[in-house]
Amino acid sequence: MAWTPYSRTLNYQGAQDGLIQMCFKMSLVCLSDFEVYAKERLPKTTWDYYAAGADECCTRDDNLMAYKSNVTILLHKQDHSEAELYGVPANSLDPSICWKDICWLQSLTRLPIIIKGILTKEDAELAVEHGVQGIIVSNHGGRQLDGGPATIDALSEIVDTVQGRIEVYLDGGIRTGSDVLKALAIGAKCVFIGRPVVWGLVYKGEEGVKEILQILNDEFRLSMALAGCRNIFEINRNLVQFSKL
Repeated sequence: MAWTPYSRTLNYQGAQDGLIQMCFKMSLVCLSDFEVYAKERLPKTTWDYYAAGADECCTRDDNLMAYKSNVTILLHKQDHSEAELYGVPANSLDPSICWKDICWLQSLTRLPIIIKGILTKEDAELAVEHGVQGIIVSNHGGRQLDGGPATIDALSEIVDTVQGRIEVYLDGGIRTGSDVLKALAIGAKCVFIGRPVVWGLVYKGEEGVKEILQILNDEFRLSMALAGCRNIFEINRNLVQFSKL
């Protein structure tokens, strides 16, 4: 077959199409790849919900409509007038909840009680005093209060306060295996992940989530090896250098 500029164009175009198809079939290799994939495919309102809230009027209106139709199932203890004082939809926040409610929960179950949302040493101490079995250091994905501390920044003083009396877990901001290593080095018993699971589900359902977990596991093991840790018992705070303000 004779070569001509026209045939070269066709071959080039075919190669480009093949490259595009090949890119779609390639495995995603890190969590940021899954994030990009999910952002391109999730509805904007869904993405904004997980990413931290509305940034356009249409999203805001959709969120408000969702609150009006769904929030009544969340909590039933509060007075509507109290909720309005906080500037939130009725039944979405219960100002009557307090530490004494833990005693009520303990009267209902023999299961371990884990408190999520601890970000200060004072609350960590209160959790210990009220007899819970563990706390989750979490800022709820940074979606609740602007300017709240990152969980990895709050972890150190909480671990120091608890002093091993109860288990401490970390939730939020885990994107790489080295993030897991840092959290364990500072003193977390384990870590939780949120958004990456959603990205994996969008990518390939259950198999996508398995890929997310496998990537984190592989990165974590590699980070351990590079840090000179032969097993998890050798992970300690000496691996972390804290920044000085």
